[in-house]
This record gives sequence, structure tokens and C-alpha cells, in this order.
Amino acid sequence: MSPTIPRLATPRRGRRGLRPAFVLAGLAGTAWVALAGPLSAQSAGRPAAASAEASLALTTLDGGASWMGSATALFGLTPRISLGGSGTVLLGTRSMPGSARGTDQELRTAFGGLVVQLDAANSGDRHVWLRVLAGAGNAKVDLALVGTQIASDNFGVLVPEIGASVRLSGPLRVGAALGYRAVLGVDDLPGLAPSDLRGPSVRVLLSAHRF
Repeated sequence: MSPTIPRLATPRRGRRGLRPAFVLAGLAGTAWVALAGPLSAQSAGRPAAASAEASLALTTLDGGASWMGSATALFGLTPRISLGGSGTVLLGTRSMPGSARGTDQELRTAFGGLVVQLDAANSGDRHVWLRVLAGAGNAKVDLALVGTQIASDNFGVLVPEIGASVRLSGPLRVGAALGYRAVLGVDDLPGLAPSDLRGPSVRVLLSAHRF
């Protein structure tokens, strides 16, 4: 009787995911347009308003603290309502210990979407807003030892947020925001559920405004 030769597991091919580099590159282009040219609202008799924002967030991911970076561009539709886009990427990876030696895994994720912002209070130098992001994201799981991707899944994301900022100098503002990341539709990531990608976040931000 010949001995049985174990078969090596082949990596799973995940569904095509969002590329964080493309997300941030698209937002950078949008931000350039926002700061380089006036909006069509100027022809309606009110000043054009646009802003570009970069931020660093402390959040929870898979039960632990993680850092995320984001970029946002907003265009003023009315004096109180702005519309734009935002993208967020996990900085580095999130380690997930395996059950045996050599099976440790790493999680990478990014998401982006449409942003609607309502100005709750604006007293010139001080600004308070309510914001909602609705969009989609992607998460990937790699084998930490060799870097091979073993799973990938897309998901829906909804992030309500409240934030405030103060004028720093000229068009620059500095601020902070508190939000919660709700995630739906995670089915193909081993050992992960939608709740593992959900969590609160605290952001510090720097923004530039043009009126």
C-alpha cells in the first residue's frame, strides 16, 4: 500500500478588490479640481465653496486598535450642504495569529464612497458638521510568512460622523471627528465576520478651503 502524499493547499482567488492607490489617486485629482477652479454655483450668485481634507484616524479592527489614513474632497451645493467623495486605507496590516506555526495571517482593507455633509454650526473661525459616507470597500487576507493572498471580499460601508474644526491660518483648518464604521456583506474572509470590520473611529484632520 503506497503512502498518501499530502496536498498543499492552493491560495483562494478572491474577488477583484478596490485598489487603495487608485482610490487615493482619484481623490487627489478631485481635490486639485476643488482647489484650482470655481464651482458652477458661482454663476448662481453665491461664492463657490470647496475643500480638500487629509486625516489620520484611530479605530478598531478585528478587535484591536489600528490606524487609518483618509482623503476627502467636498463641493458646496448650498451654504449648508456639501457633496463629495472620500477614500480610506488601513495603514500597514492587521496581524491575525494562526492556529499553527506558519499560519499567521495579515488583514489589509480600504474603502471609499460618496460623502454628504451638513453644516450644523458655522461662526467663521469655528465649524461643526454632520457627515455621512456611503460606499464600498475591500478586505484581503494574506499569509504573513510568504505574503500570499488567500482570500478577498468586497463589502458595503456606511460611516456617520460628527466633527468640528477651527481656522488655523488663511484657508487652513484643523479639527477632529468622531464616527462609526458600519460594514455589510463580508462572506468570504476566513475567520472574519462583518462585526470584525466595524468599529468607532476618532480622526484628526487638516483641511484647506476655497470660497
